[in-house]
Amino acid sequence: MNENLLGIGEKSKKIKQMVVDVELICETANVLFTRKEMIKDYVEVPLLKACEQLYDKNIKTISSSATPRDVEAGKVNILIDYDSLSEENKNITKKIGEIWEVGGHKMAHLNIPVNSDSAVEEISMRALEIVEEFQKQKPTWFPKYTLDYLQKYQLIDPDITEKDNLSELENAGFYYDPKEKVFYVSLEHRNKATE
Repeated sequence: MNENLLGIGEKSKKIKQMVVDVELICETANVLFTRKEMIKDYVEVPLLKACEQLYDKNIKTISSSATPRDVEAGKVNILIDYDSLSEENKNITKKIGEIWEVGGHKMAHLNIPVNSDSAVEEISMRALEIVEEFQKQKPTWFPKYTLDYLQKYQLIDPDITEKDNLSELENAGFYYDPKEKVFYVSLEHRNKATE
C-alpha cells in the first residue's frame, strides 16, 4: 500500500485559518482595556497581536474588526483614538492611516486589504508590520481620579482618607499613585503610567 495515501512519512501540515472563518466578536467598540489580558476577549484573532502591541505602546484603540463581513468589504481595520496620540504618533498615523472626525473627535483608521483567500496569519503579520511603526508614548488616556472625586461620586466610602490604609481602595479596584496623588482604575494602568 502507498504510504503517502495514509500520510505516513509526511510532515503534518498546519491547516491555515482563513479570515472568512473568523468568529465575530460583537462587543468590540469603546472598551477600556484596564489589563492587557482583556484584549483577547474583544479583538478578533487576526488583529489581536497588533492591538496588544498598541496597548504595550500606550496607544488607545477604540475598536477593531476582522470578520467575514470585513472580507466582503475588502478590508479589516483597527480604529485608534487620534486625539490621545503623541505628536510623533500623530505624524506616523497621517502617513499610514486615514483620519476621520466624528462629533469633534478625531479617529485614525488603520486599514488592511483582505479577500476571501486571506489567511489569519498573513493579516496578523501585516497588522503587526503597520503598528510597529508607532513609538511608545505616555498613556495620557488612562482615567485617573482624585480622592475627592471618588468620594463625591460615591465610588468609595466617603470616610476613607489618604492617611488610611489604601488597601481598602485597592479592593475597590483603584490604585494610588502617591507622586500624582491620583487613583488609577487598575494596577497595570498605574504601573504603565509611572514607569
